Amino acid sequence: VRWGLPTPSPGGTRGPRFRFFLGEMGKVAAIGIVAQLNVVLLRVLASFLAEGSMTHYWYANRLVDLSQGTIAVAVGSALLPAVARDAAEQNWEGFRENFAEAVRLVALVLVPVACLLIGLGRPIVSILFLHGEFSVYAVDRTAATLRFLVPFMVALGGIQIVKKAYFALDDRTTLLVVGAGGLVFTAGAGYLLSARIGVEGLGLALSISGVAQLVAYLGILRFKMGEKLGLAALAGPLLRIAVASVPAAAAAVGICTLGDWDQGPASLRNWAVLAAAGLTASAIYIALVRMLKVGKAVRS
Repeated sequence: VRWGLPTPSPGGTRGPRFRFFLGEMGKVAAIGIVAQLNVVLLRVLASFLAEGSMTHYWYANRLVDLSQGTIAVAVGSALLPAVARDAAEQNWEGFRENFAEAVRLVALVLVPVACLLIGLGRPIVSILFLHGEFSVYAVDRTAATLRFLVPFMVALGGIQIVKKAYFALDDRTTLLVVGAGGLVFTAGAGYLLSARIGVEGLGLALSISGVAQLVAYLGILRFKMGEKLGLAALAGPLLRIAVASVPAAAAAVGICTLGDWDQGPASLRNWAVLAAAGLTASAIYIALVRMLKVGKAVRS
């Protein structure tokens, strides 16, 4: 037995397994860097726009991150062990079932949230941010940007799930390539659209890029599996969720016409109106979900 401090040996670093490990870790790091570069890039583009555009974009993006991050990330993380097992066993039937179930669960929450953000963007932004130097004009620009970002939020929810499938299949190269392509597209579209319509163009560019990336991920995954993903079977449940979401959001919008949103959080009436809108929308959505038997569709 030898005592003392262990002496590191560089011999193990020359092996193929260690080099493979470094390569895969490098891909994971690059995927994270690309995702963060999207945020940095669009903030840089916003800095060339009218004064306050960076703030408008940043606050709208934070609302989107909060809405989808707590939902899609959680479901996607819970999905990983199941799809990893199915991928290792090449159980594509189980893979499709777990993948479809995750999409349905995310949609059950994310679709009504998306409808509410589109309809109640201005009241929500007003209540949260209208104070100090954040003016009514800033509320309008932030709410408009938020509405353009909603498709990105929904697409990113799907991407968070699809990415777990790629990790389960031990394919990080596709994630890196598609993510880098999306970054280039976002840069070009963001520059062109923001020059024409202002900060809202950044939200639109990010939404177009997000939807395009989701389509690319699904198409490549379909090719890699050599099997259908079972997306056609999701049409019915997703349509029912949308049918339940739209009336709920419409009722909330109607209630919010009673608020004076130029007053922001300074008006207690605004707080009461927004709370009533949220509770009413939730009650209508839950009732319609049960009436349309969306819960059974999600589990089928």
